[in-house]
Amino acid sequence: MENKKLGKVVGGKRGADEMEIHEDQMQDRVKLNESEDKFAYVERYEMKELLSGIMSIQQTLANFMIRLDHQGNTLDSLKKTIHGQNGIENRLQLAQEQANDVTYDVTELTENQRKMQREVDRMRDYIIRLEQKIHSQNEKINELSSKSMESNVIISGVQDSRDENLALVLNSVFKKELELTETQINEIRISKFYRMGQFSAKQKSPRPILVQFSDSTHKDTIMRAVYKVKEKKSPIRISQQLPEAKREHRIRLYEVQSAYAKKNIASVIKRDRLVFSNGTAYRDKTGGRPQAAEILVTDKDTKDCGDIVEDNGNRFEAKAVEINTHRDVKKSVTNLLRLPNVSSATHNVYAYRFVNQDGVVQEGSEDDDEYGAGRALLRMLRDNNTTNAMVWVSRWYASKIGSKRFVHYGNTGLSAVNRLGEMTAPPPPTETYIHVHMTSFCRTVFI
Repeated sequence: MENKKLGKVVGGKRGADEMEIHEDQMQDRVKLNESEDKFAYVERYEMKELLSGIMSIQQTLANFMIRLDHQGNTLDSLKKTIHGQNGIENRLQLAQEQANDVTYDVTELTENQRKMQREVDRMRDYIIRLEQKIHSQNEKINELSSKSMESNVIISGVQDSRDENLALVLNSVFKKELELTETQINEIRISKFYRMGQFSAKQKSPRPILVQFSDSTHKDTIMRAVYKVKEKKSPIRISQQLPEAKREHRIRLYEVQSAYAKKNIASVIKRDRLVFSNGTAYRDKTGGRPQAAEILVTDKDTKDCGDIVEDNGNRFEAKAVEINTHRDVKKSVTNLLRLPNVSSATHNVYAYRFVNQDGVVQEGSEDDDEYGAGRALLRMLRDNNTTNAMVWVSRWYASKIGSKRFVHYGNTGLSAVNRLGEMTAPPPPTETYIHVHMTSFCRTVFI
Protein backbone atom coordinates (compact mmCIF):
# COMPACT_ATOMS: atom_id res chain seq x y z
CA MET A 1 0.00 0.00 0.00
CA GLU A 2 2.78 2.22 0.98
CA ASN A 3 4.43 1.38 -2.24
CA LYS A 4 1.24 2.16 -4.03
CA LYS A 5 0.91 5.40 -2.13
CA LEU A 6 4.56 6.18 -2.75
CA GLY A 7 4.03 5.34 -6.36
CA LYS A 8 1.04 7.56 -6.51
CA VAL A 9 2.96 10.38 -4.85
CA VAL A 10 5.89 9.92 -7.17
CA GLY A 11 3.55 9.61 -10.11
CA GLY A 12 1.72 12.71 -9.01
CA LYS A 13 4.91 14.73 -8.80
CA ARG A 14 6.07 13.41 -12.14
CA GLY A 15 2.71 14.30 -13.65
CA ALA A 16 2.89 17.72 -12.16
CA ASP A 17 6.34 18.22 -13.56
CA GLU A 18 5.28 17.00 -16.91
CA MET A 19 2.32 19.30 -16.82
CA GLU A 20 4.59 22.15 -15.90
CA ILE A 21 6.94 21.20 -18.66
CA HIS A 22 4.06 20.89 -21.05
CA GLU A 23 2.79 24.30 -20.01
CA ASP A 24 6.22 25.75 -20.54
CA GLN A 25 6.38 24.14 -23.90
CA MET A 26 2.95 25.43 -24.68
CA GLN A 27 3.97 28.89 -23.60
CA ASP A 28 7.09 28.60 -25.68
CA ARG A 29 4.99 27.45 -28.57
CA VAL A 30 2.57 30.29 -27.98
CA LYS A 31 5.45 32.75 -27.86
CA LEU A 32 6.91 31.11 -30.94
CA ASN A 33 3.57 31.26 -32.65
CA GLU A 34 3.16 34.86 -31.58
CA SER A 35 6.64 35.59 -32.89
CA GLU A 36 5.83 33.75 -36.09
CA ASP A 37 2.53 35.62 -36.37
CA LYS A 38 4.30 38.96 -35.93
CA PHE A 39 6.87 37.98 -38.54
CA ALA A 40 4.15 36.77 -40.83
CA TYR A 41 2.23 40.04 -40.29
CA VAL A 42 5.30 42.06 -41.04
CA GLU A 43 5.99 39.86 -44.00
CA ARG A 44 2.45 40.23 -45.25
CA TYR A 45 2.60 44.04 -44.75
CA GLU A 46 5.85 44.23 -46.62
CA MET A 47 4.42 42.07 -49.36
CA LYS A 48 1.40 44.37 -49.59
CA GLU A 49 3.67 47.40 -49.78
CA LEU A 50 5.78 45.66 -52.37
CA LEU A 51 2.75 44.64 -54.39
CA SER A 52 1.35 48.17 -54.07
CA GLY A 53 4.67 49.62 -55.25
CA ILE A 54 4.77 47.15 -58.13
CA MET A 55 1.22 48.03 -59.10
CA SER A 56 2.06 51.74 -58.88
CA ILE A 57 5.11 51.16 -61.04
CA GLN A 58 3.00 49.17 -63.48
CA GLN A 59 0.41 51.98 -63.57
CA THR A 60 3.17 54.54 -64.06
CA LEU A 61 4.66 52.43 -66.83
CA ALA A 62 1.23 52.06 -68.41
CA ASN A 63 0.69 55.84 -68.27
CA PHE A 64 4.19 56.38 -69.62
CA MET A 65 3.49 53.99 -72.47
CA ILE A 66 0.24 55.80 -73.19
CA ARG A 67 2.06 59.11 -73.23
CA LEU A 68 4.78 57.58 -75.38
CA ASP A 69 2.12 56.40 -77.79
CA HIS A 70 0.53 59.86 -77.78
CA GLN A 71 3.90 61.50 -78.29
CA GLY A 72 4.64 59.01 -81.01
CA ASN A 73 1.41 59.98 -82.73
CA THR A 74 2.30 63.64 -82.23
CA LEU A 75 5.76 63.03 -83.68
CA ASP A 76 4.19 61.26 -86.64
CA SER A 77 1.86 64.22 -87.11
CA LEU A 78 4.81 66.63 -86.80
CA LYS A 79 6.76 64.60 -89.33
CA LYS A 80 3.83 64.80 -91.71
CA THR A 81 3.50 68.53 -90.99
CA ILE A 82 7.21 69.09 -91.55
CA HIS A 83 8.05 66.64 -94.29
CA GLY A 84 4.67 66.00 -95.89
CA GLN A 85 3.25 67.66 -98.97
CA ASN A 86 2.63 71.37 -98.28
CA GLY A 87 4.42 70.82 -94.99
CA ILE A 88 6.64 73.22 -93.12
CA GLU A 89 9.73 72.01 -94.92
CA ASN A 90 8.16 72.59 -98.31
CA ARG A 91 6.75 75.91 -97.21
CA LEU A 92 10.10 76.95 -95.80
CA GLN A 93 11.70 75.95 -99.06
CA LEU A 94 9.06 77.93 -100.95
CA ALA A 95 9.57 80.88 -98.61
CA GLN A 96 13.30 80.65 -99.18
CA GLU A 97 12.75 80.65 -102.92
CA GLN A 98 10.43 83.64 -102.59
CA ALA A 99 12.96 85.39 -100.36
CA ASN A 100 15.61 84.74 -102.99
CA ASP A 101 13.28 86.19 -105.63
CA VAL A 102 12.57 89.22 -103.44
CA THR A 103 16.29 89.68 -102.83
CA TYR A 104 16.87 89.55 -106.57
CA ASP A 105 14.03 92.03 -107.17
CA VAL A 106 15.35 94.36 -104.46
CA THR A 107 18.82 94.16 -105.94
CA GLU A 108 17.43 94.88 -109.39
CA LEU A 109 15.31 97.76 -108.06
CA THR A 110 18.31 99.15 -106.20
CA GLU A 111 20.35 99.05 -109.37
CA ASN A 112 17.52 100.65 -111.33
CA GLN A 113 17.24 103.32 -108.66
CA ARG A 114 20.96 104.02 -108.97
CA LYS A 115 20.58 104.31 -112.73
CA MET A 116 17.56 106.58 -112.33
CA GLN A 117 19.40 108.72 -109.78
CA ARG A 118 22.28 109.08 -112.21
CA GLU A 119 19.82 110.06 -114.94
CA VAL A 120 18.11 112.55 -112.60
CA ASP A 121 21.49 114.04 -111.69
CA ARG A 122 22.39 114.35 -115.35
CA MET A 123 18.97 115.85 -116.07
CA ARG A 124 19.40 118.33 -113.22
CA ASP A 125 22.82 119.33 -114.52
CA TYR A 126 21.34 119.68 -118.00
CA ILE A 127 18.50 121.88 -116.69
CA ILE A 128 20.96 124.07 -114.80
CA ARG A 129 23.15 124.46 -117.89
CA LEU A 130 20.07 125.08 -120.03
CA GLU A 131 18.89 127.74 -117.59
CA GLN A 132 22.27 129.45 -117.79
CA LYS A 133 22.14 129.40 -121.58
CA ILE A 134 18.60 130.77 -121.59
CA HIS A 135 19.63 133.52 -119.20
CA SER A 136 22.60 134.38 -121.41
CA GLN A 137 20.45 134.37 -124.55
CA ASN A 138 17.84 136.48 -122.79
CA GLU A 139 20.47 139.10 -121.99
CA LYS A 140 21.66 139.07 -125.60
CA ILE A 141 18.10 139.42 -126.89
CA ASN A 142 17.45 142.34 -124.55
CA GLU A 143 20.71 143.93 -125.63
CA LEU A 144 19.86 143.53 -129.32
CA SER A 145 16.35 144.86 -128.70
CA SER A 146 17.78 147.86 -126.88
CA LYS A 147 20.16 148.60 -129.75
CA SER A 148 17.36 148.29 -132.30
CA MET A 149 15.30 150.77 -130.27
CA GLU A 150 18.02 153.24 -129.32
CA SER A 151 16.89 155.69 -132.06
CA ASN A 152 13.17 155.36 -131.26
CA VAL A 153 10.85 157.45 -129.11
CA ILE A 154 7.24 156.91 -128.08
CA ILE A 155 4.90 159.90 -127.90
CA SER A 156 1.79 159.32 -125.78
CA GLY A 157 -1.27 161.47 -125.14
CA VAL A 158 -1.60 162.98 -128.64
CA GLN A 159 -5.23 163.10 -129.77
CA ASP A 160 -6.11 160.32 -132.20
CA SER A 161 -8.44 160.24 -135.21
CA ARG A 162 -9.10 157.80 -138.02
CA ASP A 163 -8.21 160.07 -140.98
CA GLU A 164 -5.43 162.12 -139.41
CA ASN A 165 -2.27 163.33 -141.14
CA LEU A 166 0.30 161.96 -138.74
CA ALA A 167 3.19 163.96 -140.27
CA LEU A 168 1.39 167.22 -139.55
CA VAL A 169 0.53 165.98 -136.05
CA LEU A 170 4.20 165.30 -135.31
CA ASN A 171 5.24 168.66 -136.75
CA SER A 172 2.73 170.35 -134.45
CA VAL A 173 4.04 168.47 -131.40
CA PHE A 174 7.62 169.45 -132.20
CA LYS A 175 6.70 173.11 -132.65
CA LYS A 176 4.14 173.68 -129.89
CA GLU A 177 5.14 171.22 -127.21
CA LEU A 178 8.92 170.98 -127.66
CA GLU A 179 9.29 174.52 -129.00
CA LEU A 180 11.75 173.47 -131.71
CA THR A 181 12.65 175.95 -134.44
CA GLU A 182 11.89 175.37 -138.09
CA THR A 183 15.60 174.84 -138.71
CA GLN A 184 15.82 172.20 -136.00
CA ILE A 185 12.75 170.43 -137.32
CA ASN A 186 14.10 170.41 -140.87
CA GLU A 187 17.39 168.92 -139.69
CA ILE A 188 15.67 166.00 -137.97
CA ARG A 189 15.69 162.86 -140.10
CA ILE A 190 12.87 160.37 -139.41
CA SER A 191 12.95 156.88 -140.92
CA LYS A 192 9.35 155.97 -140.12
CA PHE A 193 6.50 156.75 -137.77
CA TYR A 194 3.12 155.16 -137.01
CA ARG A 195 0.42 154.75 -134.41
CA MET A 196 0.80 151.61 -132.28
CA GLY A 197 -2.27 149.38 -132.52
CA GLN A 198 -5.52 149.51 -134.48
CA PHE A 199 -7.89 152.46 -134.23
CA SER A 200 -11.14 151.84 -132.35
CA ALA A 201 -13.98 154.21 -131.60
CA LYS A 202 -14.26 152.56 -128.14
CA GLN A 203 -10.67 153.18 -127.15
CA LYS A 204 -10.33 155.08 -123.88
CA SER A 205 -7.02 156.77 -124.64
CA PRO A 206 -5.22 157.80 -127.84
CA ARG A 207 -2.85 155.33 -129.40
CA PRO A 208 0.85 156.11 -128.80
CA ILE A 209 3.02 157.20 -131.71
CA LEU A 210 6.29 155.44 -132.42
CA VAL A 211 8.91 157.56 -134.17
CA GLN A 212 12.07 155.96 -135.52
CA PHE A 213 14.90 158.41 -136.29
CA SER A 214 17.63 157.72 -138.80
CA ASP A 215 20.26 158.33 -136.15
CA SER A 216 20.37 158.49 -132.36
CA THR A 217 21.64 162.10 -132.54
CA HIS A 218 18.27 163.21 -133.94
CA LYS A 219 16.55 161.32 -131.16
CA ASP A 220 18.74 163.10 -128.63
CA THR A 221 17.59 166.45 -130.03
CA ILE A 222 14.01 165.53 -129.16
CA MET A 223 14.87 164.08 -125.73
CA ARG A 224 16.79 167.24 -124.73
CA ALA A 225 13.59 169.24 -125.17
CA VAL A 226 11.31 166.89 -123.22
CA TYR A 227 11.67 168.95 -120.04
CA LYS A 228 9.59 171.70 -121.70
CA VAL A 229 6.64 169.31 -121.92
CA LYS A 230 6.97 168.56 -118.22
CA GLU A 231 7.16 172.24 -117.35
CA LYS A 232 3.93 172.90 -119.24
CA LYS A 233 2.25 169.99 -117.42
CA SER A 234 1.10 168.82 -120.81
CA PRO A 235 -0.81 165.51 -121.11
CA ILE A 236 1.70 164.53 -123.78
CA ARG A 237 4.53 162.24 -122.69
CA ILE A 238 7.68 161.55 -124.70
CA SER A 239 10.02 158.72 -123.74
CA GLN A 240 12.67 156.60 -125.33
CA GLN A 241 11.42 153.23 -126.53
CA LEU A 242 12.82 150.37 -124.46
CA PRO A 243 12.27 146.61 -124.44
CA GLU A 244 9.34 145.82 -122.19
CA ALA A 245 11.51 144.06 -119.60
CA LYS A 246 13.90 146.98 -119.42
CA ARG A 247 11.05 149.50 -119.28
CA GLU A 248 9.42 147.65 -116.38
CA HIS A 249 12.77 147.47 -114.63
CA ARG A 250 13.16 151.23 -115.00
CA ILE A 251 9.66 151.81 -113.58
CA ARG A 252 10.56 149.79 -110.52
CA LEU A 253 13.82 151.61 -110.06
CA TYR A 254 11.89 154.88 -110.17
CA GLU A 255 9.61 153.55 -107.42
CA VAL A 256 12.61 152.61 -105.28
CA GLN A 257 14.21 155.98 -105.97
CA SER A 258 11.00 157.73 -104.94
CA ALA A 259 10.85 155.76 -101.68
CA TYR A 260 14.43 156.74 -100.82
CA ALA A 261 13.79 160.35 -101.83
CA LYS A 262 11.09 160.56 -99.15
CA LYS A 263 13.86 159.74 -96.65
CA ASN A 264 16.05 162.47 -98.13
CA ILE A 265 18.46 159.88 -99.55
CA ALA A 266 19.83 161.05 -102.89
CA SER A 267 20.17 158.53 -105.71
CA VAL A 268 20.44 158.50 -109.48
CA ILE A 269 19.55 155.89 -112.11
CA LYS A 270 22.56 155.00 -114.25
CA ARG A 271 21.86 152.56 -117.03
CA ASP A 272 20.04 149.72 -115.21
CA ARG A 273 21.19 150.46 -111.67
CA LEU A 274 20.14 152.77 -108.86
CA VAL A 275 23.29 154.41 -107.49
CA PHE A 276 23.41 156.33 -104.21
CA SER A 277 25.49 159.43 -103.51
CA ASN A 278 28.16 157.36 -101.72
CA GLY A 279 28.71 155.28 -104.86
CA THR A 280 26.95 152.11 -103.70
CA ALA A 281 24.26 150.49 -105.85
CA TYR A 282 20.87 149.22 -104.77
CA ARG A 283 20.62 145.44 -104.39
CA ASP A 284 17.62 143.19 -103.86
CA LYS A 285 17.69 141.72 -100.33
CA THR A 286 15.75 138.60 -101.30
CA GLY A 287 18.39 137.52 -103.82
CA GLY A 288 16.08 137.55 -106.82
CA ARG A 289 14.45 134.52 -108.36
CA PRO A 290 15.86 131.15 -107.17
CA GLN A 291 17.93 129.13 -109.57
CA ALA A 292 17.05 125.62 -110.80
CA ALA A 293 19.62 124.04 -108.46
CA GLU A 294 17.70 125.47 -105.48
CA ILE A 295 14.28 124.43 -106.74
CA LEU A 296 15.13 120.77 -107.47
CA VAL A 297 14.96 119.84 -103.76
CA THR A 298 11.76 118.89 -101.97
CA ASP A 299 10.55 120.77 -98.95
CA LYS A 300 7.33 121.55 -97.11
CA ASP A 301 5.63 124.88 -96.84
CA THR A 302 2.38 126.16 -95.42
CA LYS A 303 0.22 127.83 -98.03
CA ASP A 304 -3.41 128.78 -98.68
CA CYS A 305 -4.90 128.50 -102.15
CA GLY A 306 -7.24 131.08 -103.58
CA ASP A 307 -9.85 130.98 -106.32
CA ILE A 308 -9.11 129.56 -109.74
CA VAL A 309 -10.24 131.78 -112.61
CA GLU A 310 -10.47 130.69 -116.25
CA ASP A 311 -10.97 133.22 -119.03
CA ASN A 312 -10.90 132.31 -122.71
CA GLY A 313 -8.61 129.34 -122.01
CA ASN A 314 -6.33 131.28 -119.66
CA ARG A 315 -6.07 129.87 -116.15
CA PHE A 316 -5.18 131.92 -113.06
CA GLU A 317 -4.44 130.21 -109.75
CA ALA A 318 -3.37 132.00 -106.56
CA LYS A 319 -1.59 130.99 -103.37
CA ALA A 320 -0.62 132.95 -100.27
CA VAL A 321 1.94 132.31 -97.53
CA GLU A 322 2.79 134.09 -94.31
CA ILE A 323 6.20 135.79 -94.27
CA ASN A 324 8.08 137.95 -91.78
CA THR A 325 11.54 138.46 -93.32
CA HIS A 326 13.26 138.67 -96.68
CA ARG A 327 14.59 135.18 -96.00
CA ASP A 328 11.00 133.94 -95.65
CA VAL A 329 10.20 135.51 -99.02
CA LYS A 330 13.10 133.76 -100.75
CA LYS A 331 12.30 130.42 -99.10
CA SER A 332 8.60 130.69 -99.98
CA VAL A 333 9.39 131.48 -103.63
CA THR A 334 11.63 128.42 -103.83
CA ASN A 335 9.07 126.15 -102.15
CA LEU A 336 6.19 127.38 -104.30
CA LEU A 337 8.18 126.72 -107.47
CA ARG A 338 8.60 123.12 -106.27
CA LEU A 339 4.85 122.53 -106.30
CA PRO A 340 3.47 120.38 -109.14
CA ASN A 341 2.72 122.33 -112.35
CA VAL A 342 3.70 125.71 -110.85
CA SER A 343 7.05 125.83 -112.62
CA SER A 344 5.30 125.00 -115.90
CA ALA A 345 3.04 128.07 -115.67
CA THR A 346 3.60 130.72 -118.34
CA HIS A 347 3.94 133.42 -115.67
CA ASN A 348 4.43 133.18 -111.90
CA VAL A 349 3.76 136.63 -110.45
CA TYR A 350 4.06 137.52 -106.78
CA ALA A 351 4.09 140.45 -104.36
CA TYR A 352 4.81 140.69 -100.65
CA ARG A 353 4.55 143.08 -97.70
CA PHE A 354 5.74 142.64 -94.13
CA VAL A 355 6.68 144.78 -91.14
CA ASN A 356 10.22 144.30 -89.85
CA GLN A 357 11.40 144.52 -86.25
CA ASP A 358 11.84 148.29 -86.55
CA GLY A 359 8.23 148.79 -87.60
CA VAL A 360 9.20 149.54 -91.21
CA VAL A 361 7.09 148.09 -94.03
CA GLN A 362 9.14 146.06 -96.50
CA GLU A 363 7.49 145.30 -99.84
CA GLY A 364 8.30 144.14 -103.35
CA SER A 365 6.98 142.27 -106.37
CA GLU A 366 8.01 140.11 -109.33
CA ASP A 367 6.38 140.10 -112.80
CA ASP A 368 8.02 137.06 -114.44
CA ASP A 369 7.62 138.83 -117.81
CA GLU A 370 3.93 139.62 -117.18
CA TYR A 371 4.85 143.29 -117.00
CA GLY A 372 2.73 145.32 -114.59
CA ALA A 373 1.11 142.29 -112.90
CA GLY A 374 3.49 142.34 -109.94
CA ARG A 375 2.77 146.00 -109.29
CA ALA A 376 -0.97 145.26 -109.56
CA LEU A 377 -0.66 142.59 -106.86
CA LEU A 378 1.40 144.89 -104.66
CA ARG A 379 -1.21 147.64 -105.09
CA MET A 380 -3.89 145.16 -104.00
CA LEU A 381 -1.92 144.38 -100.82
CA ARG A 382 -1.51 148.09 -100.11
CA ASP A 383 -5.18 148.88 -100.73
CA ASN A 384 -6.22 146.13 -98.29
CA ASN A 385 -3.55 147.15 -95.76
CA THR A 386 -2.22 143.58 -95.81
CA THR A 387 1.10 142.80 -94.15
CA ASN A 388 3.18 139.73 -93.30
CA ALA A 389 1.92 137.97 -96.41
CA MET A 390 3.13 137.03 -99.85
CA VAL A 391 0.60 136.41 -102.62
CA TRP A 392 1.49 134.28 -105.64
CA VAL A 393 -0.54 134.00 -108.85
CA SER A 394 0.29 131.55 -111.65
CA ARG A 395 -1.05 132.06 -115.17
CA TRP A 396 -1.24 129.41 -117.87
CA TYR A 397 -1.53 131.33 -121.13
CA ALA A 398 -3.97 130.32 -123.87
CA SER A 399 -5.03 133.54 -125.60
CA LYS A 400 -4.84 137.32 -125.36
CA ILE A 401 -7.32 138.91 -122.93
CA GLY A 402 -5.86 142.41 -122.66
CA SER A 403 -6.06 144.37 -119.43
CA LYS A 404 -8.54 141.89 -117.93
CA ARG A 405 -5.55 139.81 -116.93
CA PHE A 406 -4.66 142.38 -114.26
CA VAL A 407 -8.20 142.13 -112.84
CA HIS A 408 -7.83 138.35 -112.61
CA TYR A 409 -4.44 138.67 -110.94
CA GLY A 410 -5.87 141.02 -108.33
CA ASN A 411 -9.07 139.04 -107.63
CA THR A 412 -7.44 135.62 -107.35
CA GLY A 413 -4.60 137.03 -105.26
CA LEU A 414 -7.03 138.74 -102.88
CA SER A 415 -9.00 135.50 -102.41
CA ALA A 416 -5.81 133.66 -101.43
CA VAL A 417 -4.82 136.39 -98.96
CA ASN A 418 -8.28 136.33 -97.38
CA ARG A 419 -8.04 132.58 -96.88
CA LEU A 420 -4.61 132.86 -95.38
CA GLY A 421 -6.22 134.75 -92.49
CA GLU A 422 -4.68 136.22 -89.38
CA MET A 423 -3.68 139.34 -91.28
CA THR A 424 -3.67 142.37 -88.98
CA ALA A 425 -3.51 146.01 -89.95
CA PRO A 426 -0.31 147.56 -88.49
CA PRO A 427 0.02 151.17 -87.37
CA PRO A 428 1.04 153.61 -90.12
CA PRO A 429 4.71 152.91 -90.89
CA THR A 430 7.33 155.57 -90.50
CA GLU A 431 9.06 154.59 -93.73
CA THR A 432 8.72 152.20 -96.63
CA TYR A 433 11.33 150.35 -98.65
CA ILE A 434 10.47 148.85 -102.00
CA HIS A 435 12.49 145.90 -103.22
CA VAL A 436 12.62 145.09 -106.89
CA HIS A 437 12.99 141.56 -108.27
CA MET A 438 14.60 140.98 -111.62
CA THR A 439 13.48 137.95 -113.57
CA SER A 440 16.15 135.54 -114.72
CA PHE A 441 13.94 133.63 -117.14
CA CYS A 442 13.24 134.36 -120.80
CA ARG A 443 9.58 133.99 -121.68
CA THR A 444 7.34 135.21 -124.49
CA VAL A 445 5.18 138.14 -123.41
CA PHE A 446 1.46 137.82 -124.19
CA ILE A 447 -0.84 140.81 -123.80
